Order: sequence, then C-alpha cells, then structure tokens
Amino acid sequence: MATYPAVSFVSVIPIVISMLLGVRQYKKTGQLGAVYFIATCLFFAASFIVWGISDLLDDDSIVMNVAPFLGACSAATIVLHADAISRDMIDPVKLIIVTTVSMGAVVGGGFYIRIAFIIALQMFSLVVWVYYARKIHVKAPAAIKPWSRLNLAGIVLFAIGSLWGSSGIAGSSDSIPEALDVVIDVFRWEVILGISFVLIAIAYAKEPNLANVLPFVAIRLSIIDIKAGIALYNHDWARRDDLIHEDLFSSMLSGISMILNESVRKGNIREIVLDKARLLLKRSDEYSIAFVLITSHPTKALRNALEVFASRFNARYGILLKEQNKDIEIGKYRNTTDIVHECFPFAVEYTSDEGAQRAPEPASP
Repeated sequence: MATYPAVSFVSVIPIVISMLLGVRQYKKTGQLGAVYFIATCLFFAASFIVWGISDLLDDDSIVMNVAPFLGACSAATIVLHADAISRDMIDPVKLIIVTTVSMGAVVGGGFYIRIAFIIALQMFSLVVWVYYARKIHVKAPAAIKPWSRLNLAGIVLFAIGSLWGSSGIAGSSDSIPEALDVVIDVFRWEVILGISFVLIAIAYAKEPNLANVLPFVAIRLSIIDIKAGIALYNHDWARRDDLIHEDLFSSMLSGISMILNESVRKGNIREIVLDKARLLLKRSDEYSIAFVLITSHPTKALRNALEVFASRFNARYGILLKEQNKDIEIGKYRNTTDIVHECFPFAVEYTSDEGAQRAPEPASP
C-alpha cells in the first residue's frame, strides 16, 4: 500500500511536462484549444495528488469528496478542448449537457448517484474527444498523419486510463470483485493517463496544425489587380484540378466587384457566400488591388490573417504598385510566399489528390 502514494505523486511529473508543452504551444500559436488542454492537465494533476494523499492517509473519504468536482471540471475542459479543435465556436448543446451532468456529479444525492453522473460525464467527454481525434486523423494530409495518429493513440489510451480510474473509485466502495480490485491496484490509472497526456502533448508540439484540420479548409489566396482583371499572385493550400484558371477567376471577381460597386453604390464586396465555401475580399485603400481568400469557413483567425497579409503586402510592394503601368510584370510578386507562410502558419497544406478529397463541407451560417 505504501507504494501507491508514490505512484500517484510521481505520475504528476508527465502531466506537468504535458502542461508545459501546452503552454509553449499557446505562446507560439495562440490556439484556444491549448488553453483547455492546459486546464485539463491541471485538473488531472490535482486528481493525482488527491489520490496520493488519500492513499497516504488511508482515507477514502478524501477521494469521495473531491474526485467528483475534479472529474466534472476535467470533463468540461475536455469537451471545450474538443470543440476548440473542431470548430470556430463552442457548441452550446455540448456545453449545456456538460453543465447539467456536472451539477449532478458534484451535488448529487448518494454515493452511487454521484458515481453514475461521473461515469456518464466521462463517457460523454471521452466519446466526443475520441470522435474528433479520429476525424482529425482521417482528414489530416499525409504530411501530418504520423502526428494525428500519435494524437489519436494518446486519446484512446487516455480513455482507457480514465475508465480504469473510475473503476478504482467504484472499487473503493467494495462494489467490484476483489480480483479486479487487485488488477486495478497493479495497473495504476495514473500511470496510464500520464503516458497518454505526454503522447497528446508531443503530437501537438510537433504539429500544431492538427488543431486546424477540422475548423476550416483554406483553399486559395489570390491578389487581383482590379483594373486589369488579372491575378498578381496565387497561393493554393488545397490544390484542386477542378478550380477554374486563375486569370478567369480574377477577371470574374473583378467584373462582379465593379458592376456591383457602380450599380448599387453601397461600397465594396467584403464576402461572397456559397453553399460549400466563402470568399473573403479585402480591397486595398491605397492601390487598385484586392485580396481574395477562399475557405470552407471564415474563422476569426483567417479574417485577422488576411488583414495582416494585406498590410504586409502593401508595405513590401507599395512602390511597385504605384509605378506599374498596363504592362504588369507578375513575376515581380513571386516572392510573396514568405508573407503567406508568416501570416497563415496555421493553414494546412494538401496535395492535389488530398485537396480534391477534402471538398469543403457546407459553411456554417
């Protein structure tokens, strides 16, 4: 029995390491999902400490009183993390479910009622997390598949360890066979969870763009000379053979913009909504150019990145844009790729085949 507190306390170490990797990821990318991952690490580290103290003092009441609260908090942050890496906004339905079941787990009647709420909450959060981890792995491009696979493996291992820990709570009440109780004591759930957190943290540390596979698909970025109706520069993230020629695309957008501007006289087009995509347009105030971003869903990060990209492009090529005449030399704008990578580091690159397979889903309203 004396070894159990040591196992619990030592298992905090990989959780702390995972949390530090999460902090590093957030500082580097500013991803909201990293914040919820850090919070999840904190709650589980606290759970480990509580279990260690309970074993050390041989007082199961400590776990019985504190575990439901920590379990409810960790389940909530898991669902929030899963939503943050799968969509642009938190799903209110999931939030209501988690809040309702968490209240039952914390303030429920008897012991068995609280355990039932905890298990229900765990099952819901685990199903959500595993579902989105698998979805990320399926939709991830080949270049980041190894890390999406590691992330999925870590989350599946987490699910196993979490349910194993719940069995341990139930076992504390002598409600399971003694043989299974012995197995639970040998294969400590804290160790399983510690390993799982490290695997997940490493996956995101190596490939932060795992968090951007599901929320949106950035398809193409174009810079269009409005007067000439030609593309000065194009960058394709999801390369697809079924997209029309870039010059025809530029002429079409330029024509639509001019016609609406002259006929309606209500300003410039800022966004075009299609069934399965959005076109974000940012027109320069200084030059006769427009920046067009095609995406499956216009997240806040994409809108901000487009603004920053437009500013940096104007700053670099301002003199050239002022001096250019009808004979536009497109080749002078080829070095724009580095600005794209600086402003859109979170956009996932797909090959031609992958781009065709990842046809955008209908854009959310």
